[in-house]
Amino acid sequence: MKRYLLFIGIFLITNSAYSQMNGKMSTSYGFDINVKPPIYYDIFITFNAKSLTPRFNLHIKIQNDLLYFTRIEQDYVAEYDIALFVKDIQTKETVFSYLWKEKVIEKNFERTNSKMLYEISSRSFDVNYPAGEYDLHVVLTDETTGNSFKSNRKLKIPDIESSNYFNEIKFLAKN
Repeated sequence: MKRYLLFIGIFLITNSAYSQMNGKMSTSYGFDINVKPPIYYDIFITFNAKSLTPRFNLHIKIQNDLLYFTRIEQDYVAEYDIALFVKDIQTKETVFSYLWKEKVIEKNFERTNSKMLYEISSRSFDVNYPAGEYDLHVVLTDETTGNSFKSNRKLKIPDIESSNYFNEIKFLAKN
């Protein structure tokens, strides 16, 4: 059991380190600069301990500078929607969808334009789908401007008999 916990810990630390790494962006002057990605998301598959069905654990980080803040009294407020769709690769039918709203309140104007600060949203969903490959679609939409970010990835739900069973994943939002 300790070996599994050590493996999970190393995996999460390594994954966090790689997710925080800066990307490269070319400039018109012929050199690259380091930039953090404005939106980062990942999905982890675990299994519900009671029903042994798959559980999607979605973790999304969106850069404050990407959101449009409006002033309401003394605060700066931004709202955005997150839509998650999972489609069967063979039939192209949506087998799971979920939409939720997020609201960000900042007291300081400088924080609204920060490229270093991220808003974090995490959700877990119990699903009852067979093992196999699926298409994952994530859409983030700023409610004020209507600007949206769309991303597609392949998602593989492992068979519980052939995969290592791990307990629920906990996300650390702030240290």
